[in-house]
Amino acid sequence: MDAEQCLRAGDIPGARAALAAELKRAPQDVRARQFFWQLMAVVGELDKADAQLKALGGVQASAMMMGSVYMQAINAERLRDRTFAGDLAPKSLVGTEPWVAGLLDALAATIRGAPDAAARHDAALAEAPASPGSIDGTPFEWLADADTRFGPMLEVVIGADYGFIPFAAMNRIRAAAVADLRDTVWRPAEIGLKSGQSSMVFIPARYPGTVATGDPALMLGRRTDWTAAGDIEIGLGQRLLATDTDDHGVLEPFDIRLG
Repeated sequence: MDAEQCLRAGDIPGARAALAAELKRAPQDVRARQFFWQLMAVVGELDKADAQLKALGGVQASAMMMGSVYMQAINAERLRDRTFAGDLAPKSLVGTEPWVAGLLDALAATIRGAPDAAARHDAALAEAPASPGSIDGTPFEWLADADTRFGPMLEVVIGADYGFIPFAAMNRIRAAAVADLRDTVWRPAEIGLKSGQSSMVFIPARYPGTVATGDPALMLGRRTDWTAAGDIEIGLGQRLLATDTDDHGVLEPFDIRLG
C-alpha cells in the first residue's frame, strides 16, 4: 500500500515507511515532503516536522509562507507540551476575570495532581457565566469544551503563542471543512471577540496526551476517549465542544454564534 492507503487504514508506521521510501527515491518530491511533515506533526515528532518544513521551503519557494505559519504552530505546540508537563502555568490570552484565573489555577492543580484540584475547579466553574448562542443555526443555552478541565474556555494557538480564550469573550467561532492532514492537529478557525477584534487561530484538534497513547484512531482524531480524575473528565483524541443539546467534534465544519 502507498502512504495514503496506509493512513486511511490507520497504519501510521506503514504510512511513515512508505513516505520515507518515496523521499529517498525522490528528495525533491514536494507532495511527499508535504505529507511527511504533517505526519510527523500527527505523531508528535515536532523537531522532525520542523526540519521537514524547512527542507520543503528549500525545494519549493512558494511553500515558505505556509512553512512560516506552521513553524509558529509547532513552537506553540512546544509551549502546550510544557504547560501540560507542569513546566509552564496555563495562561489566558483574553480575559482577566477572577473565574478565568481560578479555572486556570485549577487546571494547573490538575496537571500537578493536587488533591484539591477538583474543589478548585468546581469553585471557579460556579462563577463562570453561561455562553448561550447557536451552532449551525441550532440554539443552545451554554457552550463548553466537553473536557471539564477546560469547560468554558477554548484552547487556541495564535501565531507562536498558546493559551486559552473564554467562550464568554467571543461572539463567533467558525471553521470550514478539514482540508489536509495538518488540520487534524491544528484546526484552522476564525474567532470574533466581543471587543470587536477578529483573528484567524488554530484550535488544537486533539486533547493533550493523545500522542502518548500511541492509538492511531485517537492520534488521527477519529475517536474520543475519556478518563476520570475524580469528578474531572479528561479527553483523549478529537476535541469535542458540548452544548446543552449535543456534542460537536472540532473536525466537523461549524459556525458558532455567541450572544
